[in-house]
Amino acid sequence: MKTTESTPLRLEDTFFPEIEVKANPEFFMGQCEEGFSVETRCTIFPDEQRATRFSLQLHLRVLDRDEEALSPYHVNLTAFGGFSVDDEYVEHFQSYVTAAVSILVSSARELTLQLTGRGPGPSIQIPTLNPGEIIHDAEVVEMDHETANSGNDGEERRA
Repeated sequence: MKTTESTPLRLEDTFFPEIEVKANPEFFMGQCEEGFSVETRCTIFPDEQRATRFSLQLHLRVLDRDEEALSPYHVNLTAFGGFSVDDEYVEHFQSYVTAAVSILVSSARELTLQLTGRGPGPSIQIPTLNPGEIIHDAEVVEMDHETANSGNDGEERRA
């Protein structure tokens, strides 16, 4: 039996603060199931006091691709994950953010498939998304613990 070592990136916590799935009344059974598009928005929250920790928020929307290619459901989903990295790997932060986005996309894909599989239309499986493209346009919100406790938003910048 092979022993597996832990990876430098760890998912500490994940939750979904927003989950909305609505059946599309315009969709009719038998219609093309590939009639949807996926929009994403990502926010990165580095921990200013502990360089080994960061959080990600991924907002994902499933919409009709166009007026003729309709999605059986409209989905709004926000996934939030807290991550940590071993001390010796901190200099590879960007690589671990990319891997963390992949983890959240996979979680969102699984939840969307599970929820839409119980509805009246065909289930939706979110396609493979490029995490590099998602983090390219990500917003980075630098928050230290003092700012977080005061209720003020942190300083914002683009990744």
